[in-house]
Amino acid sequence: MSREPGRYFTVCAGHDPLSIIARSVIQNSLFELPSRFPLAAWTILVPTRRAARKLGEIFLAMSASSSILTPRIQPIGDIDSEALELDPPAVTLPGALSDTAQLFEVVRAVDQWLTENPDQAIARDMADAPSQRINLARSMMKLMAQAETEEVTLDGIRDVYDFGDAAGHREAILGLLGALTNRFDAIRDQQRQIGPSAHRNLMIREWSKRVGTDANTRPFLAAGSTGTNPATRELLRVIAHARYGAVILPGLDTELDQPSWNAVGPTHPQWGLKQLCEELVIERKEVAPLSDPASARFDLVRDVMQPTEQTHLWAAGLAARRDALAAQMSGLHLIAADDRHIEARAIALILRETLESPGKTAALVTPDRELAKRVKAELARWQIAIDDSAGEPLTRFGIASLLLAVMDCVRNESPDSLVGLLHHPMVTCGLPRLQYQEAAQAIEISVLRQMLQSSDPRTLAAGVERARAVRNVERHLHLAVKRIGDAVFSDMTAVAIQIEAAFLGLGVSGTRKIAAHIESLVTALEILARPLDWTDPATASCRSVLDRLIDESERLGAVSFQDAAQLITLALAAEQLRGSANSQPRLAIYGLPEARMMSVDVAVLGGLNEGIWPHQPDPGPWLNRPMRARMKLQEPEREIGQTAHDLCEALGHATVYLTWSKRAGREPLVPSRWILRLKTIMRAIGAITSEVDATSEKAWATLALARRIDETQQFDPIHKPEPTPPVAIRPHRFSVTDIEKLIRDPYHIYARKILAIQPLDKLAADADARMRGIVFHSALEAWTLRAPNPSQPASVDSLKEEGRKAFEMFAGDPDVEAFWWPRFLRLAEAIVPEDSALRANVAATFVEQTGELIFTISGIEHTLRARADRIDILSDGQARIIDYKSGAIPSGKQVKSGIAPQMTLEAAIVMQGGFETIGTRHASEAIYVHVTGSNPPVDLKYVGRTRDSEFVLAEQAMEHFQKLKEKLAFFTLVETAYPPRSSVMKVDTPSDYDHLSRFLEWNLRADDEP
Repeated sequence: MSREPGRYFTVCAGHDPLSIIARSVIQNSLFELPSRFPLAAWTILVPTRRAARKLGEIFLAMSASSSILTPRIQPIGDIDSEALELDPPAVTLPGALSDTAQLFEVVRAVDQWLTENPDQAIARDMADAPSQRINLARSMMKLMAQAETEEVTLDGIRDVYDFGDAAGHREAILGLLGALTNRFDAIRDQQRQIGPSAHRNLMIREWSKRVGTDANTRPFLAAGSTGTNPATRELLRVIAHARYGAVILPGLDTELDQPSWNAVGPTHPQWGLKQLCEELVIERKEVAPLSDPASARFDLVRDVMQPTEQTHLWAAGLAARRDALAAQMSGLHLIAADDRHIEARAIALILRETLESPGKTAALVTPDRELAKRVKAELARWQIAIDDSAGEPLTRFGIASLLLAVMDCVRNESPDSLVGLLHHPMVTCGLPRLQYQEAAQAIEISVLRQMLQSSDPRTLAAGVERARAVRNVERHLHLAVKRIGDAVFSDMTAVAIQIEAAFLGLGVSGTRKIAAHIESLVTALEILARPLDWTDPATASCRSVLDRLIDESERLGAVSFQDAAQLITLALAAEQLRGSANSQPRLAIYGLPEARMMSVDVAVLGGLNEGIWPHQPDPGPWLNRPMRARMKLQEPEREIGQTAHDLCEALGHATVYLTWSKRAGREPLVPSRWILRLKTIMRAIGAITSEVDATSEKAWATLALARRIDETQQFDPIHKPEPTPPVAIRPHRFSVTDIEKLIRDPYHIYARKILAIQPLDKLAADADARMRGIVFHSALEAWTLRAPNPSQPASVDSLKEEGRKAFEMFAGDPDVEAFWWPRFLRLAEAIVPEDSALRANVAATFVEQTGELIFTISGIEHTLRARADRIDILSDGQARIIDYKSGAIPSGKQVKSGIAPQMTLEAAIVMQGGFETIGTRHASEAIYVHVTGSNPPVDLKYVGRTRDSEFVLAEQAMEHFQKLKEKLAFFTLVETAYPPRSSVMKVDTPSDYDHLSRFLEWNLRADDEP
């Protein structure tokens, strides 16, 4: 490239570049313009839309008139020939594919190649994981976009895939890329359309031609660009050499010594500008500063960013400039937060304090979106809404979030998804909101938490009907279910019918156009969120995304619902809602590109941890670094250099806070490499002497307040609760299983029977041990009832048949099929001979018998009831009690001591005639039948036999019954409390009511007390 003069300027860090640009244009200090050119004749290109808006505001503020025509100000990537109004008219260029159209074309090309090459390893992998096809297409689309941006043809990729040890992989990659190239060549030739990156480059190059013509006599100015791609660099060169044109480079370091400049590499902040200068064939001395020299702090920044090859000069250089560098630390504050929560709170405090000074502005600059969200949440405690340049994901709002919930129900078919849909704030199914909420809550409690419903929303009405039927017969229903009235059940049915109607056309097998999938989804949304207002901004934005997908539907062809849902989710996730009418105008959150040309009084540079700022560069899955170099693609590390440049620009503000976190949760974090360099310099000049959390009194105060802002003045954990409710409301009816709770954990009885609080069942509970016991028990009960005559042989086949019936509710559950059912089969084979032996001396068998005793204590009638799994009447007329257990069985010692009195109390009821069907009998035996199906599959444990001795069941039963009456008499005293965890087996065994008794809190106090 021949060397030509051009107009190049720079604005040094520490100055307001947009104000300087506006002043230079108004004062005509860049070059002489004929007086006939008004301000509106200017075209100014800046890096971002935010910078364009801000520059327009500055022009208005600087104008003496309240109404002027400002220059045409545009982001450099979005300029178009129509806006420039160039003469002669622009030539007809190929149209641009939208991002959606390009993705659809890539997906279709990938699908076609996979179909045509089923023997390739990639095709087999995609067949095993179909959802990864779209991710594969997206990664290829990213490679294509980068190649288009940098104007590199993918034809050269065959040369870089020249390794011979993976020929199959090489041919697969080349085949995929060849299929893509052929498809987009056909689109270019037949449809006159090209990729969005290629179209942008074509447009920029067309402008470059027109800006450079002699006929063009309008003033042009490009500011803030580092020329990241060839087309942009060419445009900058043309503008700089135009009759009335100038280029303003952002923060070019014209004072960096030549050896250091020569050593600048891809991770250095000046790397992009160095490349640009080489491409434009200019020397740094030819770039004139538009502002005063860089701020004094820039010497410190230059030292921090010193190329690695030059850091050996630090020792002598820093010592010689110790006082000067120490002075440059003024206004620069470092904060090392304990964790990301404290970091966000400290930043929020800095921003909040700024508002105390009238007119003062502040901004958080960070690439970390999670940190930005945390800061916004912290500012909300003071009702401060902050302007966030990135906006909020559309998927967090209204109809878009509901759409995701609907698709999640179809794709995952999980109970969690269905509950999430039921409780979505937009779902009403046409009912008044409060009425719907009551019905939705009832569906969750009575259907989804009672395992009466699959995860398919299309069968919800049947689940509601089952819940209605079960309510009248099931004795163990949850208290909340028992309270559901007929009117609510009617609303539940209406809601279930509407939900079924909404999902009727969703998730159908086979494939169809994505437009058809979207049409079904929109119908579902209109049923669920009736009436649906499509004019709401968030809803309208969602509709716009869907319309774009519909417009390009033909490109994609027919797809499954899973693919359509994945593509819709990706499209929604890429959309942001920006701007808020309630935002505080003096505060902002900027991403790194947005902050490049902005100026504020206080800048907070947050998230300065390695891996975040800078992030780890990713070369992508297709080309490693040597391959990229051979194809003349930019190194991934160039992004680190660009990030470093943005950091240097932000460090020029008068007051700057640098913040980072020491850990995220329990994971330690490392400060950014630039923080480590800065602290090294600070130690060298004596600004700090050791590792510190903050480097100034102001920073210390902010960090200390962030740590303490939510602390209480005094932490006084509660004592162990000892509720003493009035005697009149204390329970007087107990089951034999309640008695063990009364002994071990009286608070459980207090919460369950007095407060009437019952934990909700797990949401469509997984096949856990408790449910396994219920199913095993149900099968054994039905099997025993099939052969009530003791002389009738008990069949293994009949037990397996009853097992199949009991297992129907878990049909299709892989855990049940893999673990439970084989165990049940082992149990069936093992228990039949054991049962036959038990029947040898039995005259009659009674199953699921209910008995009770009524007695008076302290003038109050009490009732003890039991439901025995099985009672055998032996040939001598005595009774044997059998209880099937799938879980742990109490030891003989626990039974004898009375701490596990279930079987002895059942025996006491038998001996006192409490079971009407069998009359008064002597209880001679009690057996726990341990049914697990493991090893051993079944085990019989006789109550009354301990490791050291035996006891007579009848005697022990009457003794325990007498102790029970004494215990109940004790609880009729008004001063008797119901303390939690009086005699638990293990301290770490959880209780259903630990959260209610605040166990963790009072247990902590108990541990601390002497």
